[in-house]
Amino acid sequence: MSRISILPLLGLLALGACDTNTGNTTLGTLGVPEGQPLAAAQIRALVQGGPYDVRIYDGEFAGTVGRSTWDFEAMRLTGSYRTADGETGSYDMPVSIEGNQLCAGEDDWKQCHLVYPYEGGFMEVTPSGGLHATSVPL
Repeated sequence: MSRISILPLLGLLALGACDTNTGNTTLGTLGVPEGQPLAAAQIRALVQGGPYDVRIYDGEFAGTVGRSTWDFEAMRLTGSYRTADGETGSYDMPVSIEGNQLCAGEDDWKQCHLVYPYEGGFMEVTPSGGLHATSVPL
């Protein structure tokens, strides 16, 4: 997989909880929470560290699962993934907090999401209100 084709996948992994054995993406009763998303300082405090089990729910990479670690000192997101069709790999990409959104990627490709607390970890929600991913601490 080339750098260009993997960049969207890496950003999608930035935010999400998962069963890394099955890749199950059934939402069931999981939905976008009501209320206000976290502010920048709250995002940084909640998201810093890991590793997190990640599950992607939307877009081209729905069904992708993985593990991620957020390092705001180095401003990097690192981890590994497995797509719904079984492809595996690893990633290392820049991160930022812009306003009240958590962002991953750089230059020609970047994704930003609102963040809500979720099961001891966090949930990423698209600016339009759709569920992007969940991340739960291991």
